[in-house]
Amino acid sequence: MRWLLLIALAGIAVVETGAAPVLQEMPVRAVTRNAGDTVALTRKGDRVEAVITSPRGIGSATFQRSGERWPRLTLRLNLRGLESLRITSGKVTLGLSVSSLSGAERRLSLTRDGGKEEEIGRSSEYWTDIRAFDERGKPIVSLPPSGGWFELEVPVAILRNDTPALTLEWIDFYR
Repeated sequence: MRWLLLIALAGIAVVETGAAPVLQEMPVRAVTRNAGDTVALTRKGDRVEAVITSPRGIGSATFQRSGERWPRLTLRLNLRGLESLRITSGKVTLGLSVSSLSGAERRLSLTRDGGKEEEIGRSSEYWTDIRAFDERGKPIVSLPPSGGWFELEVPVAILRNDTPALTLEWIDFYR
């Protein structure tokens, strides 16, 4: 088990190739701010999946790319609510939320250069679908039960930014 932890901290992924596992450098590293929060990174071809666990439900993480460009990035948030998720890249912040009231309505907004926050729709290059899953991985339309999660693809428009770091901040439920 210790070697697995060391491999994760070193930014190396184990990639299954069919014959034998191959070690590859992970194109993304992540550091959480709060003790107890974790980000587990898995490389799947040209995509990196980040599984975020936050026992307190309020936290943040900084993602750093190691190459010239960002890989495609999938976020899996092991939370029961998503009142706020903010993804900041340079001077652009994408805000996402799933209402804990009114049928788990999804909302996305964008702030550029510290300006006014504006709601965005499906036609925006910053739009992404926020999916919810139950503890068995079955898609659901409501908030996830215990053991469930939210999942989304970080929009390519955020990853195109020349900034080598992304900051994520999340709140499961407002208290």
